[in-house]
Amino acid sequence: MKLLKTSLLLGSGTLVAQGITFLSLPIISRIYSPSEYGNLVFLLTITGLFVPIATLKIETLLVTISSETKMNEYFKLSLITSTLISLFLGVLFFASEILKNGDGDDRKITMAFFFSVILFVQALSVLTIQLSLRARTYNRITQSSIVQSASTNTLQILLGKIEPTASTLVGSFFLGRLFGVIPMAKKPIKIIRETKLDIPKITIFKSILKENKFLIPASFLEVANTGLAIFIISMFFGYQYSGFVGMAQSLLMVPVTLFAGSIGSIVAAELSAINRDITKQGSDKIQILRQLIKPVLAMFTIYVMFFIFAANAVLGMIFNDEWIGLNVLIPILSIPIGVNFLWNPFINLLYVERKWVRILKINIVRFLALVLSATVCITLNQNWKITTCVMFASGAAVQIISMAVSFKNFPIVSRGQNIKMRNGIGFGDSQ
Repeated sequence: MKLLKTSLLLGSGTLVAQGITFLSLPIISRIYSPSEYGNLVFLLTITGLFVPIATLKIETLLVTISSETKMNEYFKLSLITSTLISLFLGVLFFASEILKNGDGDDRKITMAFFFSVILFVQALSVLTIQLSLRARTYNRITQSSIVQSASTNTLQILLGKIEPTASTLVGSFFLGRLFGVIPMAKKPIKIIRETKLDIPKITIFKSILKENKFLIPASFLEVANTGLAIFIISMFFGYQYSGFVGMAQSLLMVPVTLFAGSIGSIVAAELSAINRDITKQGSDKIQILRQLIKPVLAMFTIYVMFFIFAANAVLGMIFNDEWIGLNVLIPILSIPIGVNFLWNPFINLLYVERKWVRILKINIVRFLALVLSATVCITLNQNWKITTCVMFASGAAVQIISMAVSFKNFPIVSRGQNIKMRNGIGFGDSQ
């Protein structure tokens, strides 16, 4: 039960943060239209796609690397690559807008700027969170999530009263994310000041690319799979409908982030600590995982029952008629999105155990399933609701099958016996 208590401790910050967001939604949904919100979720989807490239996926290595010196070098290099890649992609984003529309007005310059800074601050956020997880300073992560949520929603409301535009939404998100990094800033600042890259940067860069040759594309596809539905709906049906999808996804992900996200982070931190301690054994890992099975299944069941039978009655009191499209999406998407209660701890386990080839294969199959389902729906002239639901369902099906196949060959521990490793997820290898 210690692991569950630790997860709840970390989740307490997420609870407050998500509570702030939930209480702010009635106000925000009356200030901004679905189309403006759709612009925000579209930009966040695109920038999120490039975070693994900007960081070179070093954030995953930060938790698993045994050497503190190497970890510090990797972190500092990742800040450099995140800065350069964010600037480069921002310029490309601006150029693509000019080529598409033929002029470079102030709005395009503003959005290109936001593209760069949001990509950088998202990269900075994931890097600092992983540093805190490595140090197991969960209270810092708790403080960060509260500060981020409170500042983002406050700014979106206050600035939206002055100018309720997509730029206001995006700018408020950037500032809130930046404020959220502050509680975790002590360790990164110390590393930046004290760490010197004695080895040439290009040598470290090549070493990381070689080490992460499977991890970077796997992570890229993982993010792409999460945001692909929003991207498809934006492109083929318009920002208004992607606003509905983005809002439904945000609402449904609140409990998932609160519980499964916290549990997944704790799984990563605790298993990584075991990997760095030679006195620990594989049985300790199995014990950690066994503690989670019943609580996670119970959470999933309660979650699905609430969003299928009760959520719309609650949401009807929060959103005005402009957001009526949520009524259909919320119950139908509750099961495919709810699968993430199980998926989040599972994928964190694979990352910690360096199963990057397996993650890549899973995400390739999931991506193909999403693209195929979207192609079929659009070819058959299905509306945005059916296309959204089919895409989420196909993605969830791949997640469930992947977990079932993996855990079928999971190590079994019996009393008085050594761990018996089967073909599949064996601790320690990178395949």
